[in-house]
Amino acid sequence: MHDGTGLIIMVATISVILAGFAVYYLIRAWARYMLNSRVAVSPLQAVRGQNLDVTVEITPRVPVVIDMIEITILCQRIYREQQGNSTFFARRHRNNVEVDNVCKETTYIPFQGEVGAGESKSFSTPVTVPADGVPTKRSARNWGEPQQISIEWYVIVRINVKAMPDAIHKTNIIVQSGI
Repeated sequence: MHDGTGLIIMVATISVILAGFAVYYLIRAWARYMLNSRVAVSPLQAVRGQNLDVTVEITPRVPVVIDMIEITILCQRIYREQQGNSTFFARRHRNNVEVDNVCKETTYIPFQGEVGAGESKSFSTPVTVPADGVPTKRSARNWGEPQQISIEWYVIVRINVKAMPDAIHKTNIIVQSGI
């Protein structure tokens, strides 16, 4: 005789896991709303060795204590391999994606302290694109090519706030080889 206890336990476990993910994302969205931060990177197209101006503006809706502001410039090599067939009527693909960090440099803005509700703090710092970095390369999606390699650059700003999840801003930039 089967009473369905195993099925009930499995459904309850899955429900708890899904509820946990929902709570996690709601807390992150709430923290992002309460911190009210913006990041600007200028210029969005640069050559190797050039300085980028990164500006971070924070206008929290509640008082917050900032532990650290971290700025990372990251270059990633992304391999995409497509397997499967493509027809006019039905497309079935399986993509394998591998990501390697080609270079990564981190800078810190020297600020620790409290920012009051409605108070606006702005920080600006230069970040240098590594002179030996690889230029941006975007692979076109050609159905005949099984493998695509892209080189992508990002400026990632992480604002570490006490008693809240970190605010993370990711900006895509284009790096050219220069003259």
